[in-house]
Amino acid sequence: MLVSVRLLDSSRYSILLLTKDGQRRLYPAEGSLTRCSFDTGLLTGACIQQGLALPPRLVSVDVLTGRVRPIADLASRYDALRRLRFEPRSWRNAMGYASTGFIVWPSRYVPTKRYPLIVITHGSDADEQFVSGGLQWNYPVQLLAQRGYIVALVNDPSPHQSATLTQAASAWSNCGEGMPPRKVQDLNWLNGVASYEALVRNLVDAGAVDPTQVGIAGYSRGSQMVNVAMTNSNIFRTASGGDGGYLEPAVWRFNRCTYAGVFGGGPGKTSTEALYRRLAPSYRADKASGAILQQMAEPRAGAVDFYQSLRDAGVPAQITLYPGESEASDETHFFHIPANRMSAMRENLCWFDFWLRGISGSPAECPRIEDWNKMALDWRNRESNK
Repeated sequence: MLVSVRLLDSSRYSILLLTKDGQRRLYPAEGSLTRCSFDTGLLTGACIQQGLALPPRLVSVDVLTGRVRPIADLASRYDALRRLRFEPRSWRNAMGYASTGFIVWPSRYVPTKRYPLIVITHGSDADEQFVSGGLQWNYPVQLLAQRGYIVALVNDPSPHQSATLTQAASAWSNCGEGMPPRKVQDLNWLNGVASYEALVRNLVDAGAVDPTQVGIAGYSRGSQMVNVAMTNSNIFRTASGGDGGYLEPAVWRFNRCTYAGVFGGGPGKTSTEALYRRLAPSYRADKASGAILQQMAEPRAGAVDFYQSLRDAGVPAQITLYPGESEASDETHFFHIPANRMSAMRENLCWFDFWLRGISGSPAECPRIEDWNKMALDWRNRESNK
C-alpha cells in the first residue's frame, strides 16, 4: 500500500510504502512529493516535487527501489529562487508548547548583519511547498526574501501534541463544552502569540533580526492571529491582515456557537464583558503596537469594527477593499482576480518597506504613500507625548 503523508516533524509531504510483512519505507526526496499517481500494479508513479526554494517539477517514482528521477521542470522561470536558503525550525514557547516552521533567509545574507523580519502564519500549513495559497495568500514570500527580509513561516502549536490542546480546539467548535472560555482563549490564540514571540526572540538573540523591524502577516485564520498578536504583544511594529474580522463583537450573530466557546456568549453582557476585553482586538485597540493594514474581499463588519477602534485610539490603520468583477459582486475570500492579487502583493511590499524600513515608494508604486506619511507623523507625535 502507498500512502500520501504529511510529516509533522519536518512539515513536508511524502509517500509511505507499507508492505504485507509489516515493513514501512518513506521515500527520500528533496522538498515534498505531492499530487502523485501510480499504475495499477503499484510499480511506477509520477509526482510533483516542490519545496520553498524548489519550483515544481514532474518526477517519476520507482516503487521498488524508491528512486525519484526528474522528468520535466514545470516552472523553470523561477529557477533563480533555488539560491534562496531556508531552514526548518521547531521550538517551544513560554507556555511549554511546541511549534514548527521555516526561516527563509534573505538573498546575500550576511551573518554579522541584523535584518527586518516578517512572520507569516495561516495556522497549520507552513510546509515544504513552493506556493501554499492559504499561507502565502498575497504575501510574496520569496520576493520578500529577495528584497532583504528574513521571513518566518510559522505553524501554531498543533492540537495533536497535547490532550489539553485537543480539548481546547474541541471546546471552541462545540459551543464551549468541556472547557471555560478563558482557557480556550489562552490555548487557541494567546498560545500562538507566545510561539511567535519565542521565535522572534530566538532570532533577535542570535543576532539575525533587528528587534525594531519586526512585522507580521496572515490571511483568514492568520488574520485573527495577526490582530490578536498586535494587541497582546509589543514586539511587532506593523501588520497586514487578509480578509479577517472574526473575534469582533459585530460577528457574534453569525458565529454564536464558537463565540460561546471563546467568550462565553454574545457581547453586551456583564458575564462576558471581561472576556471580550481580554481578547477581542477592537476592545484592545489602544494597546496596538503599530500600524495595521487590512486587505478585504468584502466589507466585513468585524474588520470595520477593528479599523474604527484603531483610528479612535490614534493607531495608524487602513482598510483596502478589493472589488469584484462587477458592482454587484465581491472578490472571493481567496482572491481570484489576477489584477487584485497583483495590487495586494504590491501594497504589502510597499506597506512593510514603509513601516519597517522607512522606505517611501513613489505614488505610482504605492498609491497611499501620502496617507501613510501623515499616519506615521501622527503616530510619532502620539508616542512621544506618552
